[in-house]
Amino acid sequence: MNTLLKKILFCFSILLFTACNSKKETTTSDVDSTTETSILREEIIKEEIVEEPAFSIDTFSDFPPEIDGCSCYFSKNEADFKGGKKYSYMDNYEKIAFVKIDGVLVKFVQTNSEMVTETHYKNTYKSENATQNYTLETETERESQNGDETFLYTGTLKVTNQEGKSVKESFIGECGC
Repeated sequence: MNTLLKKILFCFSILLFTACNSKKETTTSDVDSTTETSILREEIIKEEIVEEPAFSIDTFSDFPPEIDGCSCYFSKNEADFKGGKKYSYMDNYEKIAFVKIDGVLVKFVQTNSEMVTETHYKNTYKSENATQNYTLETETERESQNGDETFLYTGTLKVTNQEGKSVKESFIGECGC
């Protein structure tokens, strides 16, 4: 009986030993697919986390009193521009510009102007009111003549607040007298 017990223990030990060693070997393709899955999961998470803008650039319809005569007025898209009275930016063709930020019309004073080419311009502005403390950068491209004394423009405006957070938007509009 002692031999029967030894045989049973021996078989049980072999069964136990082989069961413990039956782990699947990891192959490089398994590692690659795991890595790909992790990367895809991270990309999906990044897409789901959409940061809210620090502030909004709103539209306005009335020309401020400082905008009289020659001026530029830009809208967020072609529909707003053609419909009229929905502007995201205005300037007086000189040193004063306006942008409506979080529902408040902010007046800007030009600090730098650069003609990159005959049709491409860069301008930098600082908000006139120190408590508002915004900077405004515009890049404009003159597209075509739009009337007797007006030209069609496209470009971008970028507003940065005192914390360094920015909102950048495209525009279409015109400049002229």
